[in-house]
Order: sequence, then C-alpha cells, then structure tokens
Amino acid sequence: MTPFYADDYSYMFTYAADAPKARITNLYELWLSQLNHYKVMNGRAVVHTLVQLFLMGEGRMLFNVCNTLVFLGLGFAAYGAAFGTLKNLRPLPLLAFYALLFLSLPGFGQSCLWLTGSVNYMWTSFAALAFLALYRADAPGDSRRLLRAAGMFCLGVLAGWSDENACLAAAVGLALLLARRAFIKKPFRLWHWTGAAGLLLGAAALFLAPAQRVRAEGMGGLGGLSTWIGRIPYVTFDAIEYLWLPLALGLVFLAMSIAQSRGKGFVYWLRKYSAAICWLCAAIVSAYCMCAAPYFPL
Repeated sequence: MTPFYADDYSYMFTYAADAPKARITNLYELWLSQLNHYKVMNGRAVVHTLVQLFLMGEGRMLFNVCNTLVFLGLGFAAYGAAFGTLKNLRPLPLLAFYALLFLSLPGFGQSCLWLTGSVNYMWTSFAALAFLALYRADAPGDSRRLLRAAGMFCLGVLAGWSDENACLAAAVGLALLLARRAFIKKPFRLWHWTGAAGLLLGAAALFLAPAQRVRAEGMGGLGGLSTWIGRIPYVTFDAIEYLWLPLALGLVFLAMSIAQSRGKGFVYWLRKYSAAICWLCAAIVSAYCMCAAPYFPL
C-alpha cells in the first residue's frame, strides 16, 4: 500500500470558497470543493472529484481495489488497441505490455501507485485508450444501436474530460481512426459520431474551465508559437531520455513492417499497418503538446 504523499494531503481538505480549510467528510462538501476547484485550480473536475472522494474516510481501501482494476484494464485496452479484439487473447503480448509499462515509466510509483498521481495519469490514459480501442475493434453488427450510441457518448465525455495531453492525444487518435475507417472503406455507425461528440464536449469542459486561464497565468503563461517551437528540442530530449525503450522497439517494428511489405507498394503497407500509424501519431501528439506547457511532467 503506497502511503499518502504530497498532493494527497492538500486534496483531503476542501477547496470551497469562503470556507475554512477543513477535511471533506461528505458529498455536499465535496461538491462545494470541486465547484471552486474548477474555477481556481484546473479543469480536471472528474479526475479530482475521484481523488477527493477516495481521500474521504475509508475511501483509500476502495481506491486500492479500483486502482488495481484500472491497471489491469489498461493492459487489456492496449491489447485491444493493438490487435483490434480481445478474442483468442494471447498472454505473452499482454504480459509484455505490463513489463514495458513498468520498465519505461520514469516514475512508475508516481503514475500508477500514488493516489493523486495515478488518477491523474494512469486513469486518464486508460479512459482515453479504452475509448479509442472501441474504434479500432469495430465489432460487427449494429444491435442495440441507441444503447451503444449513448454509451459511447458517455465514454467520449470521460476521455475528453480527463487531462490535457491525454485529451489531445485522444482527439488526434479519434480523427485518424475515423479517417482510417474511410480509407479502408468500412461503413460508419451512429456510435462513431456520438462518441466523437462526447469527446468534444468533455474537451470543452476541460479546456474552457475558468481555472485554465488562472493556472496559465500562474505558470508564466503558455507563450506564443515561437516559444512552443523553442521548446521542441527540450521535449524531444526528455522523450528520448524517458521513453528510449519503447522508441527503440518502435523503430525495430517499423523496420520489420517495411521489410515484410517490400515489393507490395506503399498503399499495401499503409493499409496493413494503418492502425499502428494512428497510435504512433497520437503518441507523438501526446508528447509534443507539452511544448505549450512550461515544464515536462514525468
């Protein structure tokens, strides 16, 4: 069990306006806390509602169970994103993902075990990847059409109202997966569009929060285009330092894919590995959108 650490202690207490700094003990106090938190801290209302909920009373035990399930779910979401289905699941690729996650994260405990950190980063990554994996899976049939449409709208809101770089990566991934669907000439369904609408709504709630302007000003501002371009080398160096192992594996798989497609043309290669290209582009956006932030979090 990871002990309480850093932000855990501050989120035990209310952020409510004009209220004494006291421990949150009930859902009404949690509501008041998050209402003001959305105005003065950041737009991650869903994330920090869960954080403060788990920090109430004996919520830590519930968090331990839920966090384990989310960590396991992240592996299955990654498997579904890679293979397009969970049928005939092969244990080795799934175990390889968990091993890669453990070996490549510079702060595994901060991102996957620490209460505030895991909900902010691992849980939001799971929400975004699980949402996108459904676009990759493309289960046949169109039964329960309205139920699927409503469910995908809700999942889209959660994926969009997560954290900033996960939201942007999800948006780019969604756009590319929809373009891929048109490229391989598969029909669109209602839930494709309701999911996209939910993502846009969640992203609007995240980025248009009053706290985003307050937060940007407190961090010295986001800067302009020239500032963002100037940060590209620093983000690149950080990405290489922290993510050298998955980057190296990616280069190996890229070389293998080109070798396997030799003599069959670029269109054949693009069609066969189109899903992998979508994930690669989403990952690049997830890293380089940090050029608009004053620092690169671990």
